[in-house]
Amino acid sequence: MARRGRIIWERGYGWAIPERRVAATPHTLFGLASVSKSITGLELMLLSSRGLVDPNAPVTRYLAGAKLTSPRWNPQAATVRRIATHTAGLTSFDAVCYDDEPDCDRSLPDMIRHHGIVFWKPGTRFDYSNLGYGILSYLIGQVTHRPFAAAVKQDLLARLGIRECAQDRTSPVAPHYQDGVHAPGQVELAQGASGLACSVDALVRLGMFMLKDKGAVRNMPTALVDQILAGSVPADDPTLRYSSGWWINPDQHGYRLIYASGGTLDSGALLYTFPSADLAIAIAGNGGNPRMADVADQIAAKLLPGYAAKLAKRLSRAGTPVTTGTAAVPRFASLVGTWTGEITTWAGTRPVRFIIRADGSTMASINGAPFAKERNARVYRDGFVLGAHGDVDTPETNRRRPYRIGFELYRSGAGVLEGAATTWQDPGARNGGVFSYPVQLIRDSIERPAIRSKSPRGR
Repeated sequence: MARRGRIIWERGYGWAIPERRVAATPHTLFGLASVSKSITGLELMLLSSRGLVDPNAPVTRYLAGAKLTSPRWNPQAATVRRIATHTAGLTSFDAVCYDDEPDCDRSLPDMIRHHGIVFWKPGTRFDYSNLGYGILSYLIGQVTHRPFAAAVKQDLLARLGIRECAQDRTSPVAPHYQDGVHAPGQVELAQGASGLACSVDALVRLGMFMLKDKGAVRNMPTALVDQILAGSVPADDPTLRYSSGWWINPDQHGYRLIYASGGTLDSGALLYTFPSADLAIAIAGNGGNPRMADVADQIAAKLLPGYAAKLAKRLSRAGTPVTTGTAAVPRFASLVGTWTGEITTWAGTRPVRFIIRADGSTMASINGAPFAKERNARVYRDGFVLGAHGDVDTPETNRRRPYRIGFELYRSGAGVLEGAATTWQDPGARNGGVFSYPVQLIRDSIERPAIRSKSPRGR
């Protein structure tokens, strides 16, 4: 914890390496998961302040031959700023290469060429995407002519006096553990999204910079903080805003909170900053602890007047059923029928068929497999979500079998649904199996135009 420009308390708990009885300390490096995005965002703002990156330029300007594509929208509208605020039209993605997978494609340009697809109209919706921050880490490498992790350490962290950071899953970093078991060696392809590691001492010093504490600013322009906060956009949670890797809660139990948060099954980190109280709270660990926010709340409740009472009030309501009044009427009438179409992958197209009934029940056939009963369709935003088990048969998905496929679909014309088909690894399977592909479905009960089967085009 740090308050009013100085660290007031640091401590480690448990073991950094249990099998060797190495204790965790405030200086142990732990994987940051999505807190990596917050550091990536600051590095991006720093490059922008030097005139090396134009936030309003198409991100493809900085990607050499690794261009974004889209089956429907103009990829040039996917600007650097929109990538950094998850509003560029990208969607879900998570790719991991394990040490025992020598055939796993570790190329960032290939990652962008295969999966850098603009699914939604840029600037119209918030869709949290690890791929976007993987693209930004590639951009940073291109602009600085250095590996991403080295650029961040030299440009940003060293100038803040922060030395206890590294690329995750390298020798200085504590091993990761899932359910108490040593996680296998792996590489996160989207490094800017989830590829860094720091100590809690380093994290709290980063928080002191975000609070503009005098001792933490050093020779870094505090205008970077102002630029990040000024560029925030509404998140999918209506109580939150987001900008360049940082979440903003205007009313966290009576206080404005600017924070960074990340967690996987085998690591996690959290950084809370309360500007009005000049307070920073940092937590990190290598066991995938999902209760870090609860711990931070309890610490804040001890230090911030009024916080505890509002937190207690929220917790007392947590188990209360929410009354919504009249039950919503499912909008499945327009979906009833048989739908036929294709999933377009970089390795080719895959046929898909759905049978949807008036009660929302569905049956699906993926890539020529027999029809199987699937979970009911549901309304999502202004479209629909369907689920299926199947095989899209690409090199990256084949390594994560078995998996399920989620379809997020929107009407693009009479009897036409378009959107994303996203693979999700089954519970207990290895991480890194989230890949999204364009999909189009046309209802058989109307005259069907020819289905587009060509690969997504670049512009």
